[in-house]
Amino acid sequence: MNKLIEAIYKLAEVEASTDYPSIFLSGVLAVISSVITVFLVDFLKRRFAEPKDDFKKLRGKVRSMLSLYACYYSNPIDAKMSNEMQIKEYDEASEELRSLAVEVSSFAYEHPKNKFKGIRKADLDDAAALIMCLSNSFFTPYGKVDAENKNPETVEKIKNKLKLI
Repeated sequence: MNKLIEAIYKLAEVEASTDYPSIFLSGVLAVISSVITVFLVDFLKRRFAEPKDDFKKLRGKVRSMLSLYACYYSNPIDAKMSNEMQIKEYDEASEELRSLAVEVSSFAYEHPKNKFKGIRKADLDDAAALIMCLSNSFFTPYGKVDAENKNPETVEKIKNKLKLI
């Protein structure tokens, strides 16, 4: 029983000697440092990780759309000698590539100082311009069915600019 009473006295002494302001201050500092850490990690994620993921998705989209629309840009048509349904299909495919060009250009504008996989902003701008050029070449000039098709060369340039090869 004496030991129990001694233990209670020691506990009371420890309780009396506890410095509550310093405990409160260290708790506040712990909370503040945790909040700062969360904001710092979020900032770094937005600054570096998310743009890289977005770029990876954009490159994948370019690759898939170039493959998907190869049947159109490899075989441009003369609207004068084509039916309305074929013209509509080609026009829709052209619009999709045009939209992709704007997306690549916007990405380059939003991340002017970043390099992604060694690809500079200038290369992204060039690729966007080449995709736009490709989207504009689904149709041959009226009456010139045998016009030279430079689209495969343009596609290779796009792939080189975005390092898709």
